[in-house]
Amino acid sequence: MIPPPHIAADSNELHGIVSRIAVLMPELFDTQVRVWFCAMNLAEEPFAERAKQIIRLAAESDPDAVRSTLEFCVNTGFAIESGGYALRLAPKSKLQPVG
Repeated sequence: MIPPPHIAADSNELHGIVSRIAVLMPELFDTQVRVWFCAMNLAEEPFAERAKQIIRLAAESDPDAVRSTLEFCVNTGFAIESGGYALRLAPKSKLQPVG
C-alpha cells in the first residue's frame, strides 16, 4: 500500500509536502493513507506529537488498519520510527524490520 499521490508524482518533494498536509489536515485522507503519511513525520520534531495523536485516534477506530500500515512502513524501510510506535500500540505485533 503506497498512497496514490506519491505514485502519481514519483517525487520525494511531493512526498514530504503531502505527509505534512496529512498531519495538518488528516480528514482529507483515508485511514491507511493518513497513518502512512503521519508515520513519515514521527521523527520530525515540529510534527511528531500531532502525528502520534492522529495515529492514536485512527487506532481507536480501526486498529487492524493502523497496525498493518505501520508494519508496512517498517517492513518496506519507510518510516522505521513507526516500528517502536506500532509495538506500543499493538504489543502482539510481529514486526520484522528490513536491513
